[in-house]
Amino acid sequence: MPVERRVVLGEQRTAVSELGPDSASELTALNSAAYPLTAAGAGDLTGAQVAAELADPDVISLGVREPAPGRQLVAAASVRVDPNQPGVADVARLVIEPGRGRRGLGTLLLRAAEHRLPPQVGELWLQVRPTDENSLRFYARHGYREAHRDHDRAGTTVHLVKTRAQRGRHAQHPGQ
Repeated sequence: MPVERRVVLGEQRTAVSELGPDSASELTALNSAAYPLTAAGAGDLTGAQVAAELADPDVISLGVREPAPGRQLVAAASVRVDPNQPGVADVARLVIEPGRGRRGLGTLLLRAAEHRLPPQVGELWLQVRPTDENSLRFYARHGYREAHRDHDRAGTTVHLVKTRAQRGRHAQHPGQ
């Protein structure tokens, strides 16, 4: 059963709730709106891929919906705990509907997802394009730092890592 947590964001009450496979079409539409022309980007995910992600027990998926009417999904985050390295999690998605940025929704979702991680997770990883300066600044404000860069046909990818202070050991991210 989805759990809903309400917080005050600005002057509105904003609810963060768990997303399940029944939210796949909404999340696919949100991805497409946020990333309309990405090559090999989040906007290219199919409804079936998103539904599989939302059903994966290793994935924590959260969303924010409009208060009313229709309760449209306007922001979402997904964090995947690596089943082969339980001390490592990947921030797989943090997406905000165009026009709703800079209102604290990303911070709200990122903090909520990090809070729901199992205690043994000591490192969180994510990937960002180096041209996405807003995302790089956002994640830096939240304690993520550049670990390394990969270069391939699609371009350069910046890998960011955050070490959870209360955790001890560092796990090595796959692909390093």
